[in-house]
Amino acid sequence: MSDLPLIAQEGALSPAQVSEQIRMIQAVMRANMTEGEHYGKIPGTGRDAKPTLLKSGAEKLCLLFRLAPEYQVETLELQGAHREVRVQCKLIQISTQRYFGSGVGSCSTLESKYRYRSDLVQTEEGKPMEVPGKYWQSRDPAILGGPDYRPTKKDGKWLVVKKVENPDLADVYNTVLKMAKKRAYIDATLSATAASDIFTQDLEDFGEAAPPPVSVEGLVSAAVQAKDERGAYALLKVRDLLLFSRQEEFFSELVALKDKQALFQLKPPEAGKKYYKIINFALAETEEPADAVPLS
Repeated sequence: MSDLPLIAQEGALSPAQVSEQIRMIQAVMRANMTEGEHYGKIPGTGRDAKPTLLKSGAEKLCLLFRLAPEYQVETLELQGAHREVRVQCKLIQISTQRYFGSGVGSCSTLESKYRYRSDLVQTEEGKPMEVPGKYWQSRDPAILGGPDYRPTKKDGKWLVVKKVENPDLADVYNTVLKMAKKRAYIDATLSATAASDIFTQDLEDFGEAAPPPVSVEGLVSAAVQAKDERGAYALLKVRDLLLFSRQEEFFSELVALKDKQALFQLKPPEAGKKYYKIINFALAETEEPADAVPLS
């Protein structure tokens, strides 16, 4: 068999060569790629879901097959100083200058992450507004001020922020260009190397996005795998308690953040004082809040 990468060999590939190419990609993934840096797993998709290829992982595959990108960029000026960038990426084999595949990608300042920013809401005294305790019972945005208001954690406190239009769109023009190029590059890499059966591009900027809420069942599974029987039991008990108030999903978010104060405020009326002990078990702690009744 030729020492050249299979993608550079002349003519159609045989089934054996296709299998060898897939084996090469898998070998590079095992030996030279790190989860979270070169590829990512989307939370909640299950153990058997395909990993998401990130830009640094695409660079590894292009290095393997000696492919260099060439870009064609189109910029569309939109109303209100907004901008959309469309990019086509062509991959060229370095030694032969042959074209091996292409991909497309786009990005716009109208995407929410660029169009809006979150400003801290100030009280009449000019201090950041803290999230009121009653918000955690219903998570009704009206309690914070409306649909454009949400809680965010900063310096150990839950504060209220408001979504506002970004007045400095020019500051993200270069970011939007780079994001469009990255999307096109990853798309081209998956197509040219036939790696779509190994990787997906459902969340190409995985590292920049906040993960979805973790389910209580997922936390229990993690506790069981870590042989933490006490933690698993505590989480199951909390799940049963929270069924009364239908706060299971939000509880999972708070456990992941280890926000004990918010978890205490979330206590369902039916839970009783044992709720505090269960939360402490879930967070692998032993102390209880000052106002909690000691347990026998």
